[in-house]
Amino acid sequence: MTPYISQIEEILRRTPGSRRWHIRPVGQVDIYSLSEIITDSFHSRVGPMGWFYPFLQIGITEDLRHRLKSELPHYICLVAEEVTGNNPIPSLNRHPPIGTVEMALKPSHFFQRAHKQHYYLSNLAVQSKYRRQGVAQKLLAGCEQIALHIGLKDLYLHVLEDNYQAQRLYHKSGYHLEKVDPDWSSYLLRRPKRLLLRKHLTS
Repeated sequence: MTPYISQIEEILRRTPGSRRWHIRPVGQVDIYSLSEIITDSFHSRVGPMGWFYPFLQIGITEDLRHRLKSELPHYICLVAEEVTGNNPIPSLNRHPPIGTVEMALKPSHFFQRAHKQHYYLSNLAVQSKYRRQGVAQKLLAGCEQIALHIGLKDLYLHVLEDNYQAQRLYHKSGYHLEKVDPDWSSYLLRRPKRLLLRKHLTS
């Protein structure tokens, strides 16, 4: 069962990591900022694809808005914000998000496992000027706190085989290769394969 927002905020206060960053649930006012962060993280502004960049951001914005309005069961979107001043917990006046991650329960067959549902993480993204400063690690740690609170001990995510920077982040955070997704397009079109990573949590 997905915790209520107030429960999530309380759970996230126990998140380890730098106190410079605060993790909280997403708000409707965050959607446009998050779409900018996600689009910039996964799509290029240069070259031929640069022409499609504004349309990609519009699509991502609408997808985010739909997921939040739908109030999907077992779906949680977290954002990271920078803590300013001496107060370790930001006030009700939220700061602009600088990073995000989404988590949702997936059925066991999604992971080709025999039983149970597991949390699957997606769209982990950090604003470019805040990368390599512990923001992504703090977001991942927040996901772990929520999963443990619910009683789930495994987290899954995908990463492309040629995204070495992301792979280093995940391996450093305790994720290990579960399997390589079979995909004929990776052979026929020479696209990078998707790697499914898993982390087993200990309370």
